[in-house]
Amino acid sequence: MLPNSILQLRRIIPKTLQNDRTIVVTAIVLIFVLIIDMELSNVADILHPSIRSDIGVTVFIIISVVYLVGQYILLRYSNLVTLDLRTKRKDIRFIDLLVFTVQIIVIILFLIVIVEITLGGSYDLIILLIVLIASNGLTAAVMMFLFKRLLRYYKSHPDTGVLSYSISGLIISVTALVTILFMGSVILSKPNFVSAETPVYFPTIAPGSVLATLNYSFYILSVISFISVWIGTIILLRQYSVKSGKLKFWVAMCLPLAFYLSQILVVTLQLPLPFVNSDSISYTFYYRVIFTVSSTIGGLLFAQPFFIVSKLIVKNSNMRRHLIVLGLGMVLFFVSGSATVYHAPFPPFGLPTVAVIGFSSYLLFLGLYSAAISLSEDSELYKLIRTSANDWKFFLKLSDSEVENDILSKVDSVRGVMTRETGITPSVSEADLKDYLMEVLNEVKNEQEKK
Repeated sequence: MLPNSILQLRRIIPKTLQNDRTIVVTAIVLIFVLIIDMELSNVADILHPSIRSDIGVTVFIIISVVYLVGQYILLRYSNLVTLDLRTKRKDIRFIDLLVFTVQIIVIILFLIVIVEITLGGSYDLIILLIVLIASNGLTAAVMMFLFKRLLRYYKSHPDTGVLSYSISGLIISVTALVTILFMGSVILSKPNFVSAETPVYFPTIAPGSVLATLNYSFYILSVISFISVWIGTIILLRQYSVKSGKLKFWVAMCLPLAFYLSQILVVTLQLPLPFVNSDSISYTFYYRVIFTVSSTIGGLLFAQPFFIVSKLIVKNSNMRRHLIVLGLGMVLFFVSGSATVYHAPFPPFGLPTVAVIGFSSYLLFLGLYSAAISLSEDSELYKLIRTSANDWKFFLKLSDSEVENDILSKVDSVRGVMTRETGITPSVSEADLKDYLMEVLNEVKNEQEKK
């Protein structure tokens, strides 16, 4: 009976995933649960007597189940909407296999942790290390692949936005490796088995030590990667600023940058928090809570431009869903960046959020790769139309309809070549290209009449 039920569920899920609203609801639930996971993890040393109880263990199990199911649903959705890309690009199948392998490993490790803490009252510390290495290792591999693919595309199709995203992939990949070295070193200093009686404490980082260097490197790399993604997003989405409204577009783009920089300022200067007692425990508690929530808000703000532009694209377009995948990946990536497990709490709150970074990087890869190339292709098509329209004045004997058909035929041919070479279809619709052509032709006619 149970196997049949599972098979029925697997048949139902792909049909359900055709509804974008289902995915949005799933993402909201997952993000909410991960925020709770992060909050409990970040204050585990303060709330240790409470979270190590049976209720705490039950909450951890619920969070873990929601994380595993939510990740599965979002992964299936991303695979469905990028099916065309993944079938045309054989090299991406390797990334798919890697993601699938890591997902299986993570599921097995979570099941082991749940069994150990419920039946044995403790868990192996090595599990935290393996999940850390698997999730961040996946991030490093996927983002390095993104860097190489976009750099190769940039060499034949120079585009500043593509180059910026390519650099972001490299920086995020290096950051993931630094994270493994930093958190892995701290985890290895803990006891081999963690139980309810094991004290929870965050490491003290001595100035000038190797840990301090790794921590500082992680901080600087995070800032640089954020700025490079922000610049790339502006460059690639600027062509939609008119359709969405320039004021709305620039507000959506500037808010995440302002919010992110304000976070850096607060953390660096350790500014006092309003309405919080000055004693160390209260300050530490609320400071960690506020910082965690603010990081999630930053991710939501950064994802807004992608969601806004997705609404301007044809509803059934693959590019529309690629942007949704990118937006979801961006939010989850920010959420996962605020969690840690190096303090090894019991139960291991923070583990689901740390584990999600590999999955979120895969969504980022699919979204950034397809969006960067597709929007770059759009720009090339617009440039081709303008160049062809300017050449039209040398063929005055042709009628307007002949000129229009000739240019659109040339654009359609180039559009087909682009799709075959990259596996990604330009996001701009034929109707938009035709409207733009008429606009440019009118400009050329007006210039000729003035002469």
